[in-house]
Amino acid sequence: MNILQVTSKWIIPQKGGLESAVYKISIALANRGHKVVVLSPHKYKKVYYEKNVKYQTIPVYFNLYRLTLIKLNAIKEILNIIKWADIIHIHSTHELFNFFIFFFSKLLKKKTFVVTLSPLRFFDRKNFIEKIYMFIIDLFSLVIILKSDIVQVKNIGDFQTLKKLNLKKLYLIPDGIDDIFFKYAKIREENYSKNKIKILYIGRIDNNKGIEHFIIAIKKLSSMYEIEGIIISWDIEKKGYLLNLLKRQSAENLIRIKFSVSEIEKVKLIDQARVIVIPSLYDFVEGFSIVASEAWSRGKPVVAYAVGSLKFRIKNGFNGYLAKERNVNSLIKALINSFNISKVITRSDVVPWDNVVRRIEELYMM
Repeated sequence: MNILQVTSKWIIPQKGGLESAVYKISIALANRGHKVVVLSPHKYKKVYYEKNVKYQTIPVYFNLYRLTLIKLNAIKEILNIIKWADIIHIHSTHELFNFFIFFFSKLLKKKTFVVTLSPLRFFDRKNFIEKIYMFIIDLFSLVIILKSDIVQVKNIGDFQTLKKLNLKKLYLIPDGIDDIFFKYAKIREENYSKNKIKILYIGRIDNNKGIEHFIIAIKKLSSMYEIEGIIISWDIEKKGYLLNLLKRQSAENLIRIKFSVSEIEKVKLIDQARVIVIPSLYDFVEGFSIVASEAWSRGKPVVAYAVGSLKFRIKNGFNGYLAKERNVNSLIKALINSFNISKVITRSDVVPWDNVVRRIEELYMM
């Protein structure tokens, strides 16, 4: 089968959950004998091959803040790629580039498989202008959802939201995690350090991800406990910005930074931690949270603001604690409560990528 994976971001290297999901799914499908092309927008045309997957960009005039203007001379190439494909798999319905590809796919009567994250909740913004803008983006998203052949959501909250639309082909399929998280021998936290409580953040250096909230929480907790914060990120180009944030909060000596760690290193750092923090500020930022699945696979609690998928996936006292959204004091209280969780109850949606890809492949064949 010829499969076209569509994403609004160049995914080499993978810096976030969406890019990681596209990358893992594409490689797994190629390993199953399918021909896979990953298409994304970029200022310049690029073609890259890795592990039997072709990564290709479509030249655009700009690709900023979900707005994309495709170069006119690229439209013929888009149509040829879509004609080649047996199915068009679009990751995220909230990007204008993805909307264009969806439109052309329907024009050519191609089968479409779309993934939607936090549908009908993108207007969850504090700025009025942003609320209006994202409401419009949500309307584009709704068109894709209603017209697509297959719609995938990744958490029960999104499933319940779209179930009200009476969609005939709506499926709940979580993201997976790498096998190493299940197979690598667990190392007890106390084998690393008996003195300091380690609190781990994994993700982008981004305001919407709540990185500054994490730093403030570590700073305040340090007056009550022996605390060490750890940040794992792939946004090495934002190192200067991160160092400035640490300096502003006088937290340079409280937080250790690790850029571009291997999967084994990440597993070890999760094992070291008492708790993993996901302080994302808005619903749209956490459509699923692979990081949460990785933490639970290693028996670690997750503390997060009650946003996006996390407000459905975290059960207070069982696998972590939820804090009132965008409230640092509530986040600190949730962290303190998490220190008392002795055993984490693992969720049924913590699964390896192989399970996820097999289910997606089944839907392709329907």
